[in-house]
Amino acid sequence: MVVAVPILRCRVGPASEVRPEAATDLAGPPSPPDRRRVLIMDPCPLVRFALGRLVDQSPGMSVAGYSASTRETLELQATLDPEVVTLEFPERDGASLDLVKDLLLRQPRLRILVVSSLPELVLGPRALRAGAHGFISKLQDIEEIGRALRTVASGRRHMSDALSAQLARLYLGGDAVSEQSIVDELSDRQLQVFRLIGQGHSIRNIAERMVLSIKTIETHVGHLKRKLGVDSGRGLVHQAVRWVDGAAPG
Repeated sequence: MVVAVPILRCRVGPASEVRPEAATDLAGPPSPPDRRRVLIMDPCPLVRFALGRLVDQSPGMSVAGYSASTRETLELQATLDPEVVTLEFPERDGASLDLVKDLLLRQPRLRILVVSSLPELVLGPRALRAGAHGFISKLQDIEEIGRALRTVASGRRHMSDALSAQLARLYLGGDAVSEQSIVDELSDRQLQVFRLIGQGHSIRNIAERMVLSIKTIETHVGHLKRKLGVDSGRGLVHQAVRWVDGAAPG
């Protein structure tokens, strides 16, 4: 029986802070040879704990290890050789999709499920285009997250009906041109800058979070203004705040 542990947003901390086995290392216990080894990546200790319990209760799977950041995930991938990775895009790492691409470049047969608090209809299509095999929102019931995990681990893809419809609209096209459709045309970096602007971050702070120069961020801002049809910084901020408020879960 699956324990209904809620998947919540919480304080970011290193992966060693919370472990189901109360161990200090980041690797899980040795896995039987017939079980798929799952690496769990999330900045939140509570979420890592809940997903670890979920994996342990899923037939044919076991926890390979836990990570809290992009760097830890790549390091543990090299040492643990997992078959499945669940991941969130940590806010302090800038929600970059490069992690999905990097994981698959190192291990092409790896299965990746994104379990995220970020907007499904915004990040989902981009995560799947980057190579992820499934996307599910943390707002879903723990049982549904478990089904998504088993689906991806078995070699299939998982996406919600809403995400499937969004992908169909993006790839098949449609008659209406909306603000969301324009945002869909932004590059991953531009969307990242746009989201951070909408969350109230300054140009300097965005540059620090993304580990880029202020000049590079200003160039992205200029591209955003042209693509979104705004002629001032205030207009861009207004549109970004409105978009973030509309795209945020809940």
